[in-house]
Amino acid sequence: MVASKTFTLLVGAYSSVITSIRFDPSSTILSVLGSSPSGPNPSWIATHPLNSSVLLATNEVNPTGGVNTFLITDPINGVAAIKSKSSSFGADPAHLAGLSQARQVAVMDYSSGTGAFIPLGADLLTLDEANAQKVTFNASVSHPHQAVEVGSEVLVPDLGADKVWRLQQLPSAGPSSVPNWQVCGFVQQPIGSGPRHIAVSNGILYTLHELSSTLSSQTLPSLDSGIPPKTIATLSILPPGVNGSTFAAAELILDDKRGLLYASNRNLAASPDPRGDTIAVVAFDIAGNLKLADQFFTGLNQIRAMAHGGPNNQYIAAAGLTGGGLAVFEKVNSTLAERARLPAGTVTQPASFAWL
Repeated sequence: MVASKTFTLLVGAYSSVITSIRFDPSSTILSVLGSSPSGPNPSWIATHPLNSSVLLATNEVNPTGGVNTFLITDPINGVAAIKSKSSSFGADPAHLAGLSQARQVAVMDYSSGTGAFIPLGADLLTLDEANAQKVTFNASVSHPHQAVEVGSEVLVPDLGADKVWRLQQLPSAGPSSVPNWQVCGFVQQPIGSGPRHIAVSNGILYTLHELSSTLSSQTLPSLDSGIPPKTIATLSILPPGVNGSTFAAAELILDDKRGLLYASNRNLAASPDPRGDTIAVVAFDIAGNLKLADQFFTGLNQIRAMAHGGPNNQYIAAAGLTGGGLAVFEKVNSTLAERARLPAGTVTQPASFAWL
């Protein structure tokens, strides 16, 4: 009998460590391998797109957050060692991303309404804090919640401004090692919708709105075309029979191969549904049309983030910030099936994932 392949996941959390987890598809139990010191609140973690041995992590604190780089020295056991540190130049960094076209880290500071672009050394580990660029968004209320690299642009959904900002790096006026990212446009979102996370496929922008619990698709014409974006479709991701509960959408995963989007609902009621939060499964086509395919109850409370992985991205890891533990689900047709779970309390306030 051939042994099943096992996977290692790193878990960012509101704690002081990044925890490594072993997922064996032949078992229903996730096992803790160990932890790596991270500084306070490594709430968002991500491997660099140019080198999966480089891990990036926030320190989500106020009034000034931080960014760390780690070298994953043992990917089997998820051992990561801090190699470089930098300020995030704002309060409560909720998201960061390594940029592949520019050797930089983009970090978005939710509470201060700012972002920063921090250059990286040739090793992708050394943060050049002295040459970082701080970006302020022109809005009376700004809560940038994500940075997504799309071609030569970085898109930033702003929950406070109800816009998805479009940034481009312009030539500097003279010799300078400081990046020169500028807001060159935006995609308007419905007022009060609270755009939180986005994904882009085939020139279509998919936006998950935290405050209205909706998912929309819009065209994303090139900035120099002069053509305004156009809304294609909008649908609610709320589960049926919500009975007055307050919900807040959180994370969005796009799977081009399967033509499916996965959006998490966070039930904010004082007594949440015992079945836990749902993951809404939404089918999309090349034109950006949307159709709800399923509402999958997870047994997790407050799914802040999810991530898919495996050789065919067939698994989704999700965790309950306030209850239910941590689980891995398998994509099965247009729904999900639970494969393994780690009990609540094993990892303190899990908030994000990186598959190794």
